[in-house]
Amino acid sequence: QQQVPLAIFPLRPVLGAGFHFLVALTMGLVVTTYFKGYLDPLTLLSLIPATAILFLLGWFFAIISAVVYTHFPDASHLLEIGLQILFYVTPILYKPDAIATRGGKLALLVNWNPLTSVMALIRTPILEGTFPALQHIVISLLFLVIVGTIAVVLLRKMERTLVFWI
Repeated sequence: QQQVPLAIFPLRPVLGAGFHFLVALTMGLVVTTYFKGYLDPLTLLSLIPATAILFLLGWFFAIISAVVYTHFPDASHLLEIGLQILFYVTPILYKPDAIATRGGKLALLVNWNPLTSVMALIRTPILEGTFPALQHIVISLLFLVIVGTIAVVLLRKMERTLVFWI
């Protein structure tokens, strides 16, 4: 038998989701071009590093959830509930300004959510035709480093004994 790095096993579903994301992104660009009339190709180049950041975040989260799920099989139910909450706290279907004008605790929660900055890396070049703000880039990269460090440390620590928990 040949040893393979355990990080490649969570990579398969992330690659599949990444392909679906690219198809949806292409359709989103086509629809946006149809309604807006013109998209600046120079600002659309910023989607390349944004997509890479989103891909790596997905991979790191898949590694973390795989290790946690291996040790605690009931974690999938908690993950479903947690991801539903995260979906509504992250401005995916709405603009962050829609919540910010209302104020309150929900606006604070949306503003402190690091995935808001990750979404801004993709949303801003498409909808506004400008480059993402430096604040969003820094927060996204910092969040990527933190999640990546947790994933690598967790996988390195559990790599030798992980097979016994399956």
